Amino acid sequence: MEKELVIAEKPSAARKIAVALKNAYDSASLQTFKMGKVSYYTISTNEKEIYVVSAVGHMFGLKQKNSGFTYPVFEVEWRPLYEVEKKAYYVKDYLKVIRSLGKDVDNIIVATDFDIEGETIAYNILRFILNTTSAKRMKFSTMTIGELKQAYLSPLKNILENVAKAGETRHIIDFYFGINLSRSLMFAMKAAGKFKVMSIGRVQGPALAILAEREEEIKRFTPIPYWKIKLLTEGGIEAWHIKGRIFDKEKALIIFDKIKNEKEGLVSDVKLQDKKIVPPHPFSLTDLQTEAYAIFKINPKETQDIAQFLYENAWISYPRTSSQKYPSHLPLKSVLEKFAKSSDYGGLALSLLNETQGVLKPHNGKKDDEAHPAIYPTGEIPQGLNKKQKAIYDLIVKRFFATFSSYAVKRIMHVSLDVKGEVFVFEGSKIIGEGWMKYYAPYVKLEDTLPSDIKKGRVIPLKKIDLVKKETKPPSRYSPAGIIKELEKRKLGTKATRAVIIENLYKRGYIRGQRSIEVTELGMKVYKMMKEHIPEIISERMTRKLEEELEGIEKGKVLPEKVLNDAKDQIIKVLEKIKPNEKEIGEELLKAEKNDVKKHNFVGKCPSCGSDLMVKISKNKKRFVGCVNYPSCSYTLPLPQIGNLVFTQEKCSICGTYMVEIRNRRSQIKGCLNPACENSWYKKIKNNKG
Repeated sequence: MEKELVIAEKPSAARKIAVALKNAYDSASLQTFKMGKVSYYTISTNEKEIYVVSAVGHMFGLKQKNSGFTYPVFEVEWRPLYEVEKKAYYVKDYLKVIRSLGKDVDNIIVATDFDIEGETIAYNILRFILNTTSAKRMKFSTMTIGELKQAYLSPLKNILENVAKAGETRHIIDFYFGINLSRSLMFAMKAAGKFKVMSIGRVQGPALAILAEREEEIKRFTPIPYWKIKLLTEGGIEAWHIKGRIFDKEKALIIFDKIKNEKEGLVSDVKLQDKKIVPPHPFSLTDLQTEAYAIFKINPKETQDIAQFLYENAWISYPRTSSQKYPSHLPLKSVLEKFAKSSDYGGLALSLLNETQGVLKPHNGKKDDEAHPAIYPTGEIPQGLNKKQKAIYDLIVKRFFATFSSYAVKRIMHVSLDVKGEVFVFEGSKIIGEGWMKYYAPYVKLEDTLPSDIKKGRVIPLKKIDLVKKETKPPSRYSPAGIIKELEKRKLGTKATRAVIIENLYKRGYIRGQRSIEVTELGMKVYKMMKEHIPEIISERMTRKLEEELEGIEKGKVLPEKVLNDAKDQIIKVLEKIKPNEKEIGEELLKAEKNDVKKHNFVGKCPSCGSDLMVKISKNKKRFVGCVNYPSCSYTLPLPQIGNLVFTQEKCSICGTYMVEIRNRRSQIKGCLNPACENSWYKKIKNNKG
């Protein structure tokens, strides 16, 4: 009897694939077995026996060949992940199952995710465990039974070896840059007298540079004062002088003095404009991350993880895509018909089917992805989701519906008011044709600010007129979603890695702030060091060139050896610039780190002796507030042991003790440090739990 081995990327995927394969044959049987702690599946038919086994993501990692904490390092090898990372001990059991079941099979079919990482995972398993690179390839974008069954019955004849080689080369290049540059920074710190884990990478450098350059723009910015003239009508309408910003104070005063006591305004002009608002395009991963942050304030990495979870459970299509298009071959109508039977989305789905008469033409965007379409729901209704998972799923479903609907129409009223010869303007608007907005609610605003009683020639009573002084604002800092979008715009990193890169900048202490990203003093020093000594590392041009070469490997136009040799040459040149300046660089980094720690941990002034109060760590690893003048001064205050702490030197209105903000993903609590006070953080946390 013929034997076949099917390799899935994760255990949850293996289970779904096994069920789909059973459905591919009449009278097939499906059995679950265990080898140690690892489950695998056997589908038995009249002609063949199929084993479905699972990887657990990447099962091999890169490791320095020769031991020793030194640099440069270019001799690397792929090793089982449990030899590279202690926490990956479980990988050993999965490798054992694949090796055991793969010994005597006649065919191998790869069923990992259809992307560069999935191909790399499979390529390494084939080479290092099964001693072959010959295998068929299932191609799918959802984990639904129907699509998995079709992908199995009509596989690609071979794995995408060029894609796998591009993935392998990317991993090696990132390892080269990461280990060598990070070690150069650590050696610099060591030369200055302290060992600290530091990191910088091929895309991390340009990403930090983008954030740091924005920080420099903000610091260089000099605000310029300007004046605007505002009026408020008795009916509550706010209008502004047509000149907008007036940078000459005298000119602003002349206008203001002329009209400041006026009590009426004449409607001199009313223009109505009906504007079509196009439906949104389908979600790429970056679009989903940006929208989820804007609406729910869920950070991009968490959105990516939630989307991956929804995909693995067959509720949405593959999320790591840069496409904004639904290809014509997708079963879009059948997806909508599934939703029409659900209690949550049935009304909207039926309305859309009636509106479109079942002919679904999406408002596709411009971007495409050869591997996967834009993100769409499968029509399977999830169960047991938490609040954030529900929010992301609902957003994806509503976006899917909205892409097929008609234009919305907004009526805009432009009004001019004449006040003693000076013109003031305001706008009102109203949605007069819901179109796609009906399906995207509540994620689109349907505000009605269109006044019903404004006619040309009407005199309107005025409540007051003000001269408002303002200042020009510096450019705003990037939000987590904003920097992801900027990296995509500049073609830095990949759709799957951008969120991880930003997370790593947080972990290393180079940036802080969950809503508005601020570069720390240490981050700025790392950026300035690179800019002065190794500008190549923050060069977008170099990183983009490597990305283009990696794409060339995927398409079979560039040899991996050439790309690796180019990367080695670049790294050697960089390290030659760092080595002579190690101690100087280390001293600067060490100084910046100390300043960051002090700034972040400074609470205020000690009420007992006037010295600084700082966050300290006790012998039993508990954090508390203590005076730097210890042991001469023993003033202390307790601190919560969980959450991120923010000190603003603000004092409690009840007892005068310093306040602290305790932030985590779910909540933000502000209380004073005095545990006896009614306003204390301790009592607020206790009440919050109750």
